[in-house]
Amino acid sequence: MISKTRYNNEEEQRQQEESDEEEYQTDNQYEQDRLTDDNAYSEYFEDDENKGDRFTEDYNEDLRLANCILCETGQVSGSTEKCIEKLLDNKTEVSAKIVVIAAGPMDAYSLFDDNDRPDVLSKIAKEAKPIRLVCLDVALSSLPDKDTLFALGVDHPLYFSVHSAYAKLAPKGGALIHVAKYLGTSIQPKPREDQPELEAFLDLLQPGWRQVLVKKRPLPNMVVSNALVTAADGGLSGRPNPRIAENLYIVGDWVGKEGLVSNAAVASAKNAAQQILNE
Repeated sequence: MISKTRYNNEEEQRQQEESDEEEYQTDNQYEQDRLTDDNAYSEYFEDDENKGDRFTEDYNEDLRLANCILCETGQVSGSTEKCIEKLLDNKTEVSAKIVVIAAGPMDAYSLFDDNDRPDVLSKIAKEAKPIRLVCLDVALSSLPDKDTLFALGVDHPLYFSVHSAYAKLAPKGGALIHVAKYLGTSIQPKPREDQPELEAFLDLLQPGWRQVLVKKRPLPNMVVSNALVTAADGGLSGRPNPRIAENLYIVGDWVGKEGLVSNAAVASAKNAAQQILNE
């Protein structure tokens, strides 16, 4: 068992809770505020001094493009083939012969008006059970226990790994640790409880880490997989095909009959590309 964090008095607990509320942000808010540390760990959080700005600009542009409506509009000018129109949030209209949607089920679902939405998207958006976890990235100036690099909880769904032991993610002598708690498909994140639990897990495996802390980055609600694969839904064969309508494709870790998580995303994208080229 892992003991809960103890507080000396109610005021200390209140201050900690206020700090937790400020520190925990939604995933999108975090990405838009991207860390821009000037210390040696900037190589991990940003490849160069301009990458953070470029990332934020690209991300905001992706959000703008994603906030659109797709609808079938008839024919491409001068052609007998149908086209798909994208109406962006700024009222700009963009027509395309072929559209590939790389997004989660709910995001893909929201791109259509009810009358134009393919039935397969309505079904998967209703039935998909995303798998989530709570994450805590910790950058240290040194690793207190150099022999403890990986651990999994037995009576708790916890994960610990010193990623910098296997990849160049920290300056010489430093360490980058990833700690996580699996939420499954039904457990809701509880920031006030989850982060102390992860930090207590880290206390157990790397005692003294707080004294060499450079930066910690909480990610309270991360998606591991957009849709749980179950026997009741037909296993991998129960996932939708990339082609869901004429000239319209979906790709992602919830699509296609091959692989899981990133492997599934790549396999579905490859399948979609092959189908497009063969048309």
